[in-house]
Amino acid sequence: MRFVRSGVSATTARWEQAFSRDGGTTRLTNRATVTNRATVTNRAMGFTRACGTPAG
Repeated sequence: MRFVRSGVSATTARWEQAFSRDGGTTRLTNRATVTNRATVTNRAMGFTRACGTPAG
C-alpha cells in the first residue's frame, strides 16, 4: 500500500491510496479523495479562518 497526500493548502488537500501486486514496480490507485474546508467568518471580530482551525 502507498498513501500520498498532495495539494495541501489551508483549505484543500488530496489523498490517494494505491496498491501493488508486483512488489511496487507498478501501482493501481484504488481510492482518491479531495477535501475542502469551509470558511467561517466572525463578523463581530472581523476575521476569517478555515473551519476546524483553532481561533488564536
